[in-house]
Amino acid sequence: MTIIDLITETISYKYLFYLICIALLLRYIVTDFILANKKSKIENRNVNTIDGWMVIPHLTVLIISIILIVKVKTIYNFIAILCIPLYISVLIIYLIKIIENVRQVKDREFNELEINSFLSFSHFALLVFTEKSQEFFKEFLQMLESTHPTIFQCFAIIVLLLKTFFVSFFTLYSILIIIKNFKIIMNKILTKLNINFNLFSKISNFFLNNDWYFYDFVLLKKYKNIKILIPILFIVDLTVLIICDIFTFLMYFIRYPILTLMVLFKYVCKFIKNIENLNISLFTFKWFRIMIIFSITLTYIMLKLFNINILPNIMDIFELISTVILIPLIFEQIFNITQKKTN
Repeated sequence: MTIIDLITETISYKYLFYLICIALLLRYIVTDFILANKKSKIENRNVNTIDGWMVIPHLTVLIISIILIVKVKTIYNFIAILCIPLYISVLIIYLIKIIENVRQVKDREFNELEINSFLSFSHFALLVFTEKSQEFFKEFLQMLESTHPTIFQCFAIIVLLLKTFFVSFFTLYSILIIIKNFKIIMNKILTKLNINFNLFSKISNFFLNNDWYFYDFVLLKKYKNIKILIPILFIVDLTVLIICDIFTFLMYFIRYPILTLMVLFKYVCKFIKNIENLNISLFTFKWFRIMIIFSITLTYIMLKLFNINILPNIMDIFELISTVILIPLIFEQIFNITQKKTN
Protein backbone atom coordinates (compact mmCIF):
# COMPACT_ATOMS: atom_id res chain seq x y z
CA MET A 1 0.00 0.00 0.00
CA THR A 2 1.27 3.46 -0.93
CA ILE A 3 0.68 6.77 0.76
CA ILE A 4 -1.64 7.72 -2.10
CA ASP A 5 -3.81 4.68 -1.33
CA LEU A 6 -3.98 5.70 2.34
CA ILE A 7 -5.01 9.23 1.42
CA THR A 8 -7.60 8.37 -1.21
CA GLU A 9 -9.33 5.39 0.43
CA THR A 10 -13.02 6.15 0.98
CA ILE A 11 -14.14 3.43 3.42
CA SER A 12 -13.35 5.52 6.50
CA TYR A 13 -15.22 8.48 5.00
CA LYS A 14 -18.21 6.26 4.22
CA TYR A 15 -18.55 4.85 7.75
CA LEU A 16 -17.97 8.29 9.27
CA PHE A 17 -20.71 9.69 7.02
CA TYR A 18 -23.19 7.04 8.23
CA LEU A 19 -22.17 7.68 11.83
CA ILE A 20 -22.71 11.43 11.47
CA CYS A 21 -26.09 10.88 9.78
CA ILE A 22 -27.22 8.77 12.76
CA ALA A 23 -25.93 11.43 15.18
CA LEU A 24 -27.74 14.21 13.27
CA LEU A 25 -30.95 12.18 13.16
CA LEU A 26 -30.91 11.50 16.91
CA ARG A 27 -30.00 15.13 17.54
CA TYR A 28 -32.95 16.24 15.40
CA ILE A 29 -35.36 13.96 17.29
CA VAL A 30 -34.15 15.17 20.68
CA THR A 31 -33.98 18.91 19.93
CA ASP A 32 -37.12 19.20 17.78
CA PHE A 33 -39.41 16.87 19.71
CA ILE A 34 -38.28 15.97 23.23
CA LEU A 35 -36.45 19.12 24.36
CA ALA A 36 -38.76 21.41 22.37
CA ASN A 37 -41.81 20.01 24.19
CA LYS A 38 -40.13 20.52 27.57
CA LYS A 39 -39.21 24.13 26.76
CA SER A 40 -42.68 24.94 25.50
CA LYS A 41 -44.24 23.52 28.68
CA ILE A 42 -41.85 25.46 30.93
CA GLU A 43 -42.04 28.76 29.08
CA ASN A 44 -45.71 28.46 27.98
CA ARG A 45 -44.83 30.00 24.64
CA ASN A 46 -47.33 30.64 21.89
CA VAL A 47 -46.04 28.35 19.16
CA ASN A 48 -47.04 29.08 15.58
CA THR A 49 -48.93 25.89 14.72
CA ILE A 50 -50.89 24.92 11.63
CA ASP A 51 -54.09 22.92 11.29
CA GLY A 52 -53.85 19.33 10.10
CA TRP A 53 -55.57 19.99 6.79
CA MET A 54 -52.94 22.63 5.89
CA VAL A 55 -50.32 19.88 5.57
CA ILE A 56 -51.88 18.92 2.22
CA PRO A 57 -51.25 22.25 0.38
CA HIS A 58 -47.76 22.57 1.91
CA LEU A 59 -46.88 19.03 0.86
CA THR A 60 -48.34 19.64 -2.63
CA VAL A 61 -46.19 22.75 -3.10
CA LEU A 62 -43.11 20.80 -1.97
CA ILE A 63 -43.77 17.94 -4.42
CA ILE A 64 -44.39 20.34 -7.31
CA SER A 65 -41.17 22.23 -6.51
CA ILE A 66 -39.16 18.99 -6.47
CA ILE A 67 -40.69 17.87 -9.80
CA LEU A 68 -39.93 21.23 -11.41
CA ILE A 69 -36.31 21.14 -10.17
CA VAL A 70 -35.80 17.60 -11.48
CA LYS A 71 -37.62 18.00 -14.80
CA VAL A 72 -36.88 21.60 -15.84
CA LYS A 73 -33.19 21.98 -16.64
CA THR A 74 -33.19 25.77 -16.26
CA ILE A 75 -34.62 25.60 -12.75
CA TYR A 76 -32.23 22.75 -11.88
CA ASN A 77 -29.21 24.79 -13.03
CA PHE A 78 -30.48 27.85 -11.14
CA ILE A 79 -30.88 25.85 -7.90
CA ALA A 80 -27.48 24.20 -8.45
CA ILE A 81 -25.86 27.64 -8.77
CA LEU A 82 -27.60 28.80 -5.57
CA CYS A 83 -26.35 25.67 -3.75
CA ILE A 84 -22.70 26.64 -4.31
CA PRO A 85 -22.67 29.82 -2.16
CA LEU A 86 -25.01 28.10 0.30
CA TYR A 87 -22.64 25.16 0.69
CA ILE A 88 -19.55 27.38 1.01
CA SER A 89 -21.22 29.74 3.50
CA VAL A 90 -22.40 26.82 5.66
CA LEU A 91 -18.89 25.36 5.73
CA ILE A 92 -17.38 28.74 6.65
CA ILE A 93 -19.94 29.42 9.41
CA TYR A 94 -19.49 26.04 11.05
CA LEU A 95 -15.70 26.09 10.63
CA ILE A 96 -15.54 29.50 12.36
CA LYS A 97 -17.75 28.10 15.14
CA ILE A 98 -15.45 25.07 15.54
CA ILE A 99 -12.35 27.30 15.76
CA GLU A 100 -14.07 29.47 18.36
CA ASN A 101 -15.15 26.43 20.36
CA VAL A 102 -11.76 24.74 20.60
CA ARG A 103 -9.77 27.89 21.38
CA GLN A 104 -10.65 27.91 25.04
CA VAL A 105 -12.54 25.98 27.69
CA LYS A 106 -15.96 27.41 28.37
CA ASP A 107 -17.63 27.26 31.76
CA ARG A 108 -21.03 27.03 30.17
CA GLU A 109 -22.32 24.24 27.97
CA PHE A 110 -22.41 24.63 24.18
CA ASN A 111 -25.59 26.05 22.72
CA GLU A 112 -27.43 24.26 19.90
CA LEU A 113 -25.45 25.95 17.12
CA GLU A 114 -22.14 25.14 18.79
CA ILE A 115 -23.06 21.50 19.36
CA ASN A 116 -24.33 21.03 15.82
CA SER A 117 -21.41 22.90 14.25
CA PHE A 118 -19.05 19.92 14.57
CA LEU A 119 -21.59 17.48 13.14
CA SER A 120 -22.82 19.75 10.37
CA PHE A 121 -19.34 20.82 9.28
CA SER A 122 -18.10 17.24 9.02
CA HIS A 123 -21.32 16.17 7.29
CA PHE A 124 -21.07 18.86 4.61
CA ALA A 125 -17.33 18.34 4.23
CA LEU A 126 -17.80 14.61 3.65
CA LEU A 127 -20.10 15.35 0.71
CA VAL A 128 -16.94 16.35 -1.17
CA PHE A 129 -15.13 13.07 -0.50
CA THR A 130 -16.96 10.94 -3.06
CA GLU A 131 -15.28 8.10 -4.93
CA LYS A 132 -15.20 10.19 -8.10
CA SER A 133 -13.54 13.16 -6.38
CA GLN A 134 -11.03 10.82 -4.77
CA GLU A 135 -10.15 9.42 -8.19
CA PHE A 136 -9.42 12.92 -9.47
CA PHE A 137 -7.38 13.63 -6.35
CA LYS A 138 -5.47 10.38 -6.84
CA GLU A 139 -4.60 11.38 -10.40
CA PHE A 140 -3.40 14.76 -9.14
CA LEU A 141 -1.21 13.12 -6.48
CA GLN A 142 0.28 10.71 -9.01
CA MET A 143 1.07 13.59 -11.38
CA LEU A 144 2.63 15.59 -8.51
CA GLU A 145 4.68 12.56 -7.46
CA SER A 146 6.11 12.11 -10.94
CA THR A 147 6.94 15.80 -11.46
CA HIS A 148 7.88 17.06 -7.97
CA PRO A 149 8.58 14.08 -5.66
CA THR A 150 9.88 16.15 -2.73
CA ILE A 151 6.90 18.52 -2.71
CA PHE A 152 4.63 15.51 -3.17
CA GLN A 153 5.95 13.73 -0.08
CA CYS A 154 5.64 16.82 2.12
CA PHE A 155 2.13 17.50 0.83
CA ALA A 156 1.10 13.83 1.17
CA ILE A 157 2.20 13.60 4.81
CA ILE A 158 0.27 16.78 5.68
CA VAL A 159 -2.86 15.53 3.89
CA LEU A 160 -2.64 12.09 5.54
CA LEU A 161 -2.24 13.74 8.95
CA LEU A 162 -5.25 16.00 8.36
CA LYS A 163 -7.34 13.06 7.16
CA THR A 164 -6.41 10.96 10.19
CA PHE A 165 -7.34 13.80 12.54
CA PHE A 166 -10.58 14.56 10.68
CA VAL A 167 -11.80 10.96 10.73
CA SER A 168 -10.70 10.18 14.31
CA PHE A 169 -11.97 13.36 15.97
CA PHE A 170 -15.34 13.54 14.23
CA THR A 171 -15.89 9.81 14.75
CA LEU A 172 -15.36 10.27 18.48
CA TYR A 173 -17.57 13.37 18.58
CA SER A 174 -20.35 11.60 16.63
CA ILE A 175 -20.26 8.64 19.02
CA LEU A 176 -20.56 11.06 21.95
CA ILE A 177 -23.60 12.78 20.43
CA ILE A 178 -25.20 9.43 19.54
CA ILE A 179 -24.81 8.08 23.08
CA LYS A 180 -26.08 11.28 24.73
CA ASN A 181 -29.13 11.61 22.52
CA PHE A 182 -29.88 7.87 22.48
CA LYS A 183 -29.95 7.94 26.30
CA ILE A 184 -32.36 10.91 26.25
CA ILE A 185 -34.65 9.11 23.78
CA MET A 186 -34.57 5.87 25.81
CA ASN A 187 -35.39 7.78 29.01
CA LYS A 188 -38.34 9.36 27.23
CA ILE A 189 -39.59 5.97 25.97
CA LEU A 190 -39.17 4.32 29.39
CA THR A 191 -41.00 7.23 31.04
CA LYS A 192 -43.85 6.98 28.54
CA LEU A 193 -44.12 3.21 29.05
CA ASN A 194 -43.73 3.62 32.82
CA ILE A 195 -40.88 1.10 32.92
CA ASN A 196 -38.29 1.06 35.67
CA PHE A 197 -35.27 -1.09 36.46
CA ASN A 198 -36.66 -2.85 39.55
CA LEU A 199 -36.55 -6.11 37.62
CA PHE A 200 -32.78 -5.71 37.23
CA SER A 201 -32.25 -5.38 40.98
CA LYS A 202 -34.60 -8.31 41.68
CA ILE A 203 -32.67 -10.57 39.32
CA SER A 204 -29.40 -9.44 40.83
CA ASN A 205 -30.64 -10.13 44.38
CA PHE A 206 -31.93 -13.52 43.32
CA PHE A 207 -28.54 -14.65 42.01
CA LEU A 208 -26.70 -13.14 44.96
CA ASN A 209 -29.05 -14.76 47.44
CA ASN A 210 -28.18 -18.26 48.72
CA ASP A 211 -31.66 -19.21 49.98
CA TRP A 212 -32.45 -21.28 46.92
CA TYR A 213 -29.41 -23.51 47.35
CA PHE A 214 -30.85 -26.15 49.70
CA TYR A 215 -34.27 -27.55 50.58
CA ASP A 216 -34.67 -29.07 54.05
CA PHE A 217 -38.05 -30.87 54.03
CA VAL A 218 -40.15 -27.83 54.86
CA LEU A 219 -43.53 -29.60 54.60
CA LEU A 220 -42.48 -32.49 56.76
CA LYS A 221 -41.19 -30.17 59.50
CA LYS A 222 -44.31 -28.02 59.37
CA TYR A 223 -46.90 -30.82 59.47
CA LYS A 224 -44.97 -33.55 61.32
CA ASN A 225 -47.66 -33.71 64.00
CA ILE A 226 -50.09 -35.12 61.46
CA LYS A 227 -48.84 -38.71 61.51
CA ILE A 228 -50.99 -39.93 58.66
CA LEU A 229 -49.50 -37.37 56.23
CA ILE A 230 -45.86 -38.09 57.05
CA PRO A 231 -45.25 -40.63 54.22
CA ILE A 232 -46.95 -38.39 51.64
CA LEU A 233 -45.15 -35.29 52.90
CA PHE A 234 -41.85 -37.14 52.85
CA ILE A 235 -42.34 -38.16 49.21
CA VAL A 236 -43.40 -34.62 48.24
CA ASP A 237 -40.44 -33.07 50.09
CA LEU A 238 -38.07 -35.60 48.58
CA THR A 239 -39.36 -34.79 45.08
CA VAL A 240 -39.00 -31.06 45.73
CA LEU A 241 -35.49 -31.66 47.13
CA ILE A 242 -34.43 -33.55 43.99
CA ILE A 243 -35.81 -30.80 41.76
CA CYS A 244 -34.10 -28.10 43.88
CA ASP A 245 -30.79 -29.96 43.83
CA ILE A 246 -30.92 -30.27 40.05
CA PHE A 247 -31.83 -26.60 39.86
CA THR A 248 -28.99 -25.69 42.26
CA PHE A 249 -26.54 -27.78 40.25
CA LEU A 250 -27.50 -25.92 37.08
CA MET A 251 -27.42 -22.57 38.84
CA TYR A 252 -23.78 -23.08 39.79
CA PHE A 253 -22.96 -23.17 36.08
CA ILE A 254 -24.95 -20.12 35.04
CA ARG A 255 -24.80 -18.01 38.19
CA TYR A 256 -21.44 -16.31 37.72
CA PRO A 257 -21.73 -15.78 33.95
CA ILE A 258 -25.07 -14.05 34.55
CA LEU A 259 -23.67 -12.01 37.43
CA THR A 260 -20.71 -11.04 35.25
CA LEU A 261 -23.05 -9.87 32.48
CA MET A 262 -25.10 -7.92 35.00
CA VAL A 263 -22.01 -6.25 36.45
CA LEU A 264 -20.86 -5.32 32.93
CA PHE A 265 -24.34 -4.04 32.12
CA LYS A 266 -24.29 -1.97 35.31
CA TYR A 267 -20.96 -0.38 34.38
CA VAL A 268 -22.13 0.27 30.82
CA CYS A 269 -25.23 2.02 32.19
CA LYS A 270 -23.04 4.03 34.54
CA PHE A 271 -20.73 4.94 31.65
CA ILE A 272 -23.68 6.03 29.49
CA LYS A 273 -25.09 8.06 32.38
CA ASN A 274 -21.74 9.81 32.83
CA ILE A 275 -21.68 10.62 29.12
CA GLU A 276 -25.24 11.92 29.32
CA ASN A 277 -24.16 14.36 32.05
CA LEU A 278 -20.91 15.21 30.28
CA ASN A 279 -20.22 18.83 29.39
CA ILE A 280 -19.74 18.75 25.62
CA SER A 281 -17.67 21.93 25.57
CA LEU A 282 -15.12 20.53 28.05
CA PHE A 283 -15.09 17.20 26.26
CA THR A 284 -14.51 18.84 22.89
CA PHE A 285 -11.66 21.00 24.12
CA LYS A 286 -9.96 18.09 25.91
CA TRP A 287 -10.34 15.49 23.17
CA PHE A 288 -9.49 17.91 20.39
CA ARG A 289 -5.94 18.02 21.78
CA ILE A 290 -5.88 14.30 22.51
CA MET A 291 -6.90 13.56 18.92
CA ILE A 292 -4.05 15.75 17.68
CA ILE A 293 -1.65 13.55 19.66
CA PHE A 294 -3.40 10.41 18.43
CA SER A 295 -3.41 11.55 14.78
CA ILE A 296 0.29 12.39 14.71
CA THR A 297 1.15 9.08 16.38
CA LEU A 298 -1.13 7.05 14.08
CA THR A 299 0.21 8.79 10.97
CA TYR A 300 3.77 7.95 12.00
CA ILE A 301 2.79 4.33 12.70
CA MET A 302 1.10 3.99 9.30
CA LEU A 303 4.15 5.40 7.50
CA LYS A 304 6.36 2.84 9.25
CA LEU A 305 3.91 -0.06 9.22
CA PHE A 306 3.22 0.08 5.49
CA ASN A 307 6.86 0.84 4.65
CA ILE A 308 5.96 4.06 2.88
CA ASN A 309 8.91 5.26 0.83
CA ILE A 310 9.66 8.68 2.33
CA LEU A 311 12.95 10.51 1.85
CA PRO A 312 15.06 10.33 5.04
CA ASN A 313 15.42 14.11 5.38
CA ILE A 314 11.64 14.62 5.04
CA MET A 315 10.99 11.86 7.57
CA ASP A 316 13.48 13.46 9.98
CA ILE A 317 11.70 16.82 9.64
CA PHE A 318 8.32 15.16 10.25
CA GLU A 319 9.65 13.41 13.37
CA LEU A 320 11.15 16.67 14.66
CA ILE A 321 7.94 18.67 14.11
CA SER A 322 5.86 15.86 15.61
CA THR A 323 8.07 15.79 18.70
CA VAL A 324 7.85 19.57 19.09
CA ILE A 325 4.04 19.38 18.92
CA LEU A 326 3.57 16.20 20.94
CA ILE A 327 5.75 16.94 23.95
CA PRO A 328 3.95 20.14 25.08
CA LEU A 329 0.53 18.57 24.47
CA ILE A 330 1.40 15.41 26.41
CA PHE A 331 2.87 17.37 29.31
CA GLU A 332 -0.17 19.64 29.37
CA GLN A 333 -2.49 16.62 29.52
CA ILE A 334 -0.46 15.06 32.34
CA PHE A 335 -0.44 18.38 34.23
CA ASN A 336 -4.22 18.73 33.87
CA ILE A 337 -4.78 15.17 35.11
CA THR A 338 -2.51 15.60 38.16
CA GLN A 339 -4.02 19.00 38.94
CA LYS A 340 -7.51 17.52 38.75
CA LYS A 341 -6.53 14.71 41.15
CA THR A 342 -5.02 17.12 43.66
CA ASN A 343 -8.13 19.27 43.62
